[in-house]
Amino acid sequence: RLLQKSLAQRTFPSSQSQPMAQKVTDKENLDFKNRIKNAVLVPIKDSSKVPSPDIGKNIAICDQLSVKPALGWRAERTLRKIAVGKEHAAAILALNLADMMVKNCPKFRPYMNTKLFSQGLVKSLPKSVRDPQGQRFHSMADDRTPAETERISKSLILIQSWAKVLHHWNTVYLDLKRRNCEFPEP
Repeated sequence: RLLQKSLAQRTFPSSQSQPMAQKVTDKENLDFKNRIKNAVLVPIKDSSKVPSPDIGKNIAICDQLSVKPALGWRAERTLRKIAVGKEHAAAILALNLADMMVKNCPKFRPYMNTKLFSQGLVKSLPKSVRDPQGQRFHSMADDRTPAETERISKSLILIQSWAKVLHHWNTVYLDLKRRNCEFPEP
């Protein structure tokens, strides 16, 4: 009975609900979502080129997330939608921002440690990369744009790096290694 009571008092982050400890208004959610989209989508002019992230905007987003950790579910959801989308340049910027948030906002990590983000990211990789069956990643890169190649490399590097910090990502990393997926050097 004590165990049930202590579990009922805890709040667990998930993509559908936010922790009960801090209430976030709908306006704050929308503002935060727009701030993330502006940091990720605004710098894109030519989708074939790899854009550089706006570090100032990314730091401001990390600061806001540190002050209001309840916005983590909104950040994860927005970044997931952009990172698994068809636009390679936007996905690279979203992955850069997600990596910065994982490194600098420890309260954001539980939101990233979910199946939704990891499955989406793995499915966004071409089948020839996630399940190579004897083919080499570098030999297949000839028919890809620089942005697509950069996105694949960035995704694999982040999976490898997040596997050290986030338990669920370790499972994803080991599964890809088991399928003989080659990871680039970080």
